This record gives sequence, C-alpha cells and structure tokens, in this order.
Amino acid sequence: MNKYRKKLALALLALGALALGGCAQQPDTVEDPLSAFGIDAVLPFATVAPEVVEATPTPAPTTDPDDLTTDPSYGQSWKQDTTVSEDQDNWAQQSTPAPTPRPTQAPVVEDDTPLYERLSYGDSGTAVKDLQRRLKNLGYYTGSVDGIYGTGTVAAVKLYQSITGLSQSGVATASLQQEIFSSYAPIYEPTPAPRPTATPSPTAQYVQLSRGDSGSRVTRLQNRLKTLGYYTGTVDGEYGSGTVTAVKRFQKQLGLNATGTATVALQQKLFSTSAPYYEPETATPAPAPDDDEQTYIRLAQGDSGTRVRNLQTRLKELGYYTGSVDGNFGRSTATAVKRFQQAIGVNVTGVATIAVQQKLYASNAPVYEGEEEEDAYTLLSPGDSGSAVKRLQTRLKELGYFDGDLGGNYLTKTTDAVRKFQEAIGVNPTGIATVALQKKLFASDAPYYEGEEEEEQPQTNYVKLQKGATGTQVTNLQKRLKELGYFTTDITGTYGTMTIRAVKAFEARYGKEQTGIATVALQKELYSDNALPYEDASDTTGDSGSGTTYTKLQKGDSGAKVKQLQRRLKELGYFEGAIGGNYQKLTTDAVTLFQKAAGLKANGVATIATQELLFSDAAPIYQPTATPTPNPYQTLKRGDTGSAVEQLQSRLIELGYISSVSDITLGTFDKNTMLAVIDAQNQRGYDSDGSADEEFLIYIYSEDVWDVVLADYEGG
Repeated sequence: MNKYRKKLALALLALGALALGGCAQQPDTVEDPLSAFGIDAVLPFATVAPEVVEATPTPAPTTDPDDLTTDPSYGQSWKQDTTVSEDQDNWAQQSTPAPTPRPTQAPVVEDDTPLYERLSYGDSGTAVKDLQRRLKNLGYYTGSVDGIYGTGTVAAVKLYQSITGLSQSGVATASLQQEIFSSYAPIYEPTPAPRPTATPSPTAQYVQLSRGDSGSRVTRLQNRLKTLGYYTGTVDGEYGSGTVTAVKRFQKQLGLNATGTATVALQQKLFSTSAPYYEPETATPAPAPDDDEQTYIRLAQGDSGTRVRNLQTRLKELGYYTGSVDGNFGRSTATAVKRFQQAIGVNVTGVATIAVQQKLYASNAPVYEGEEEEDAYTLLSPGDSGSAVKRLQTRLKELGYFDGDLGGNYLTKTTDAVRKFQEAIGVNPTGIATVALQKKLFASDAPYYEGEEEEEQPQTNYVKLQKGATGTQVTNLQKRLKELGYFTTDITGTYGTMTIRAVKAFEARYGKEQTGIATVALQKELYSDNALPYEDASDTTGDSGSGTTYTKLQKGDSGAKVKQLQRRLKELGYFEGAIGGNYQKLTTDAVTLFQKAAGLKANGVATIATQELLFSDAAPIYQPTATPTPNPYQTLKRGDTGSAVEQLQSRLIELGYISSVSDITLGTFDKNTMLAVIDAQNQRGYDSDGSADEEFLIYIYSEDVWDVVLADYEGG
C-alpha cells in the first residue's frame, strides 16, 4: 500500500510539472526572478520569445545542449520562476541538466563622431560659421566668421585642398570637413620666398593669373613680387587689389602696359634671374638741370615736356643721344637711355626710372665710349637706324651676307642678310638682330656666307610712270615704295591714287615739287641704296592744290595741329574725346580706326598721307556697324557656341567666377560656364536658370559688377 501511495505521489508530482509547463505559453515577466534571493544581477528580460543571437557563449558543462532542449521532462528556465521551493531547487539541481548557454550580449559602441553635411557656395548657417572658424584657426581663412559661404570661404577651402593635394573644388564635403576638424589637419604656412637669384625649374609651368584667382600659384607669385619689393601685402594666395598693384609696378618697371594681369610671358620674366628690383618713385634727389621741380618722375616712350627735354640734353652731353632736343620721348631717346643703362650695368629697358635719372645727373655719370666692345649690343629690328645698324651691316658684309651700302638704315637688304645668317647658324630666320644673335655674328668663329644665289639687281632701264600706267615696272615701283614705307596698300601693278600719294611723299622727302609722277631721275634715286625711308621724312609738306601744310603727328604731341586733327576726326565720327590738343590714347585709337577704314597702314600715327586723305572730300565716314563686337544682348544658354560665348567666359574668368580657361571649353557654353553664370546671378540676387539673358549680360559687362564681386570677396 505504501508502495502504491508513493507511485501515486509521484504521478501527482508529474501532473504538477506538466501544469507548470503549460504556464510557459505566457510572456516572460520583466521582474527580476532572483530579487527574492538577494542576488545583485542584471539580466536582459525579453517580453517575447528570445531570438537566437550568435555570440560568444558562456562556458557550459559537457552535457550536450541538444539533450536539454529535446528532453520532454525539461520545463521552463529557472528565469521564469517567481517562487522556488527548496525541493524544487534540489530537483532542478539533481534532475535538470545544465541550462542552455546564454549568449553574451555584444558590447554597444558609442560613435560620437560628428555628422557633417556638404557645404558649398551660397550656403549659410552655424555649420558654415564653424567651418570658417576652423579654417581661420588653421590659417587658411582671413575673412569674417559670418556664417555665409562666399568667395572668401571658397578660396579658403580651395587653399586647404591645394595644400593637402586634393582637387580644388571649393566645396566642403562631409569627408573633407572630418579631415579639417581632425587633430591632424595641417596648419597653413605660406611657401617661403624664393631667393632673388633662384632660377625656376625648367619644367615649371605658368598659367595666366588675374584678379580673383587663388591658390598655390598666386602664393608663389606674391612671394616673388615681395622678394623683389613690388608687393607689400600678406602672402595669402588671393589675387586681390594688392597683387594687381604689385604686378602693375613690375610691368611699369619693364616698360610694359600696366594691366595688372600676370601673363605667362610676364611670369617668365618675373622668375628669371635678371628680373629687376622695384625702384620706388618717391625718392627726392637733386633736381635735374633747368628743372624747377624738386623730384624726378619716371619717363618712358610717348612722354613729352620739359623733363624729357632735360633728359635728352643730359644724354647728349654724355654722348648717348645724337638726335634733336625736342622734348619728345621717342625711339631715339629710348635707345640713348638703353645705352646709358648698359654703361651703368642695370637692366636695359629704355625707361628712364628715378634711379636711372639719379645716376644720369650725377657728377660721376659715365661718358659714352661707343659700342666697340663685344658685349655692347642692343636689339635691332627693321626700321631702326644709326651707328649700331651700320656696325651690323659692316659685319654682315665682311661675312658675305650683305652687299648693300653701309647707310645705317635697317631695311629689306639688311633684314634679308640677317635671315641668311640665322639660317647659317640654325636658328629661326626672323630677320631681327637680337643681342644673342649679334654676339654670335661678331664672334671670331662666325660662319661665312656660302650661298651661290645673287641678290636681284634693281632695274636699270627706267621709263616715266604716271597715273594710269600698268605692268611690271609699276609693280616694282610700288614694291620699292613699300620697302621704304611710302606705299602701304596692296601691290596691284596699277598706277592709281595711292601710288600717286606715295610718289608725292617721296618727292616731299627730298624737297621737290610734288607732281606724283615717277620720272626717270626720281626712280634712279628711289632704287639707290641711299634712298631715304619714309620714317625719316621731313615734318612738313604741302597739300596738293590747297596750300595747306601738314606735320606728322603722333602720341605725345600737343598743340593747335592736334586740335585740328581731333576736330576733323570728330566730324567724321572716329573721335569721341575732348578736343584738348593732346595726342594720347583716344586720338591714337581714332587715327587707327580711320586708317583701317581708308586702307592705310593702321599704326595710329597721323602721317602726312593720312592727314591729306583725312582732310579731303574723299575721307570715309566712320561706320559703327563695322565694329566686330559680339551682340552683348543675345541670350546665351548651355550648348551655345561662338564668339559671344567666348567673350562671356573671358568676363567670368576676369571676375573670378571661373578659375581658369582650363576649366571650360572656350567658346562653348558648357556645364562649368552655366554653373559660373548661376553663381554670378545668385550673388546679384537674380533667380537663376543658368542662362545668360539680356538683363544679366548688361549687368555682367558693366563696372557695377565689381561692387558686388569685391563686396562679397571682402565679406567672406
């Protein structure tokens, strides 16, 4: 009976266990099941059946886990029990295998790296302000921390990208900002200034730089200008007004047009070992003789007045100048200045700087000793004249290249002789006698002429030629007149109006009556080696049939005759300036326009022939429609091509919206051109669709655009 009761008790216990197993279908409690046992434990309690998580398990007994999960007598985990009796605890230890291993929870890694958003031109806000502040701390940004992503911020980002070897987009991507805000972001240190005598690498590549450009090339330019004394600002890699001023100073020092743009050719001179140092124009030396002014000023070709007259007088006293003291700084005066510069060992530019004048007027100024030394050469080219040309002709004749008269005039025969010598030594036959070429020419090992060809002899059988004549003799006449500078139009072989004018000018050169007829005597003189070129013609001559006399006028001249010239040019529509009697750029441009319209040699010099036609009834009236300026009001959009697009691109480069010509397809309205237009329109406050309409084009070509560009640049 007792044995039966034990079996019954065991059966009841089994039924109780099954009943407890049915409770496992309810969600797990979130209460700590061990709280009643005084155990301090933190366990994850899920409210639904847990998913199997792959993790490093806690070491378990050798019992196979599969046996635990498939044993029908195995109940719910001890974690689900809220009350555990001593018997139950013993049962769990004795009858229940080790529980299924609980996976170790993967550690949670907290990522505190800031998330950055892409920032670019036109953005604003706190993120931009933080970026500006960081770039300023690193030395890349110099503007105000205003939270506006303008051209200054773009330039700073580009500079950072340049220093770190990245593509210079000017856009602060998320990855770029992570690098900028990192502890290893490089601090900007401007490139040390190169030594004045350092020669740039032969492989150095220059690109044209102008206002609005930025980057390492501008930094290098500023450093070089600073070394030579032209630049006094901060070396910041930004091509601003200070850099423009410095470039202009360097251009003036070389006697070039001061544009403020650093062309490739200009940079080659700037980085050369012969680049001149800046000579400030604020010195106050002793006054020049007969000059009431107490300071010197820079004098160059085209200047005129008392200062130039004093300069010529002093150069003549020392033997450097042989021309007339007329107060006009022309080619002869420039040549004399070059000779003096050679004598004192400074850069030969032909410009009378303040420093040059100080040495010129000094009591110990060297006297001109001639050009007998081998290294005393100056550049000689067609149209030059004087002792240097005569010396050149003599040497060319010694070597067999020249067979003309030693008249000292650099004309066709001299040019051909120089070309032959250049061909003999294997250089480009330009016909120009450079300093380097003359050194080779006067060297003891200079090659002799080995050619067998003889110079074509001028015709010797002359017949009188006049209006209406045609043929070979007229052709030869026109060619010879053109060689000497009297005839400036095409060779036609027909004796017409322009040939008559040329013959009259030649007659006037010799003081003869102006008939316009090429007599036999005139042709003999014309074809001789001693024929006088037009450039040296006398100043005055009569206008056929009118009794009016004209004087050759050019830039730098002034007086009543210039006023008369300006008045006539204005009547015909070529001149728009004030009739002040000063022959400067506007007058030069007007004369050039007239000469082009009349088919004359367009050099801006009012020659006698030019004035004869200008004041005649046959003078052409200015036709504005002939100006080849593209229509600035034609709407341009992506895909368009042509000169109007190219003009727009050039303006956008000038204003800094396009970094360089290498970023675009010149003459094609491509994607980068469209983006530049959008930037310019947004900066102005226009709603932009990327097309350049009439309103935008009027604005972009106006001077008002600089107010917007510079205001944004200065503000960041």
